[in-house]
Parts: sequence; structure tokens; C-alpha cells
Amino acid sequence: MQNCRYVNFKHYLDNNNKRDLVISIFCVSDNIKLWDVRNWECILNLKNINNSPDLGCACFINDNNVNYIITSCRNNKNESRPIKVFDFNGNKIKEINESKEAALYIDSYKDNISFNSYIISSNLNNLKSYDFKMNKVYHIYSDTNKDEYYCYTTIINNNEVNLIASCYDGNIRIFDFHSGILLNKINNNSHSLLFEICPWKNDYLFVGYGDNTIKLIDINNKIIVTSLSGHNNAVVNIKRINHPKYGECILSQGRNYDKIILWILK
Repeated sequence: MQNCRYVNFKHYLDNNNKRDLVISIFCVSDNIKLWDVRNWECILNLKNINNSPDLGCACFINDNNVNYIITSCRNNKNESRPIKVFDFNGNKIKEINESKEAALYIDSYKDNISFNSYIISSNLNNLKSYDFKMNKVYHIYSDTNKDEYYCYTTIINNNEVNLIASCYDGNIRIFDFHSGILLNKINNNSHSLLFEICPWKNDYLFVGYGDNTIKLIDINNKIIVTSLSGHNNAVVNIKRINHPKYGECILSQGRNYDKIILWILK
């Protein structure tokens, strides 16, 4: 890792083979490795994915009980580089035809009713979902504000499927995933950039801020409940875990190899 200035990770529970997997994304070296958590064996090494050192991000997707890796490109030079799909043997299966913008964030979602799989892609200009089977745009999510600057997204699947986006303009936007309609907009009157979001108990969100804090936001009342301090850089990773001793907790990490913090929540 010494020759790479940016590394990102994604965790995935492979139910097909009953194993935990991790993707390590080496953005500058244009390289992705797939690891088996049981023994930390590297089971796949994808090299030179875009033939350029600007790999944006990657994640897993499962379609028809088959696992894939999807990758996106930062596309700094406005070149045409769509989202790519690889199988677990390292073979490129296809490209998403309409996905040619730079992607700062990419994730996947599998609908529990239709069992369709979707790719969610976010950049500084728009937020889109793609139908994995149809290989095309499913929805574009936006409101009338032109200064949205989307970043991280997450899905809450309760009575309705909501797509939640934290935005660089300091707002959180909640969309109906399947219609694309804007349902809610939370303006926390902050000039700080917003990063990763983590749902908590359906009605709350933990949000990473550019001011090095994590804030717990009440979705219904649109207020900040509490603020957590401890990081030295912007909080770009927040994950919900089930700790063997403390139960449900939050793991967070700041930018630029900042420390990892375990938050025990009462």
C-alpha cells in the first residue's frame, strides 16, 4: 500500500458460499483485490481496470444468485468510461451502457419483492440508479436545487424503499427509490461537507461531517440529536456492527488514514 495514496474497502456477506468477503480498492494504482476474511487469502486480483490511475470505487452485486464486482472510474478527463461488471474469476462480463459520468460513490441494491438488482451511482452532478438486467438507467434523482453535489447514499427498506443521499451542499435528501420522487429534504444549516450516512432504528441517521464529527439526525423532526467528536479528519466511513460484547455499535474512520473509532451506543 505504500505506493498508493488512496485505498477504500467494501465488505460483503457471500450467502452463496457462506463466507465474508472484502474488496480493497487501490484507486491510484487502478487495482482491486478480493479477500476471504476467514484466512485473509487474496482470491482475486483485478489489475489495470481502466488502464489509467483514476479508479473511483467498487462494490459487490448479486443477481440471480451470482456474485459480481462492479467498478466505476473517476473520469477526471471527461473520457467515456462506463461502469464495468466482473465475475469472481476476473472476467469482464459487461458494461453499463448509459453510465459514462465520473462516479465518486457506487453501491448496489436488491429489491426484496421483485428480486431485481440495481446499481446506485453518485457524482458531483447527479444521482442515478441502473437496472442491472436491462443494462440502462432506472431513475435520476434530483430536486429543483442545482447545487446538490451528491456524495454517499444508502437504502432504507421498511414500508417503502427510500434512497437517502448526503450532499456536498450540506443537505440530506430522501427519495422514493422506485418513483424517483423527492420525499424529504433535511437542511441542517451547516456549511460543512457531508459524507457517509448510516441508518439507525429507521428514524435516525448517523452522518459523517467534514468538520471531523459524526452527527445523529432525527429524520422526522429534521434536527441534530447529538454530535460525536474524536476524529482528526472528515468522517468518510461509518458502519453499523453487532459487537459480541456491546451489541449494536458504530465503527467510524476519518479521511487520510485517520484512526478507527468504536462507538458504544446507549
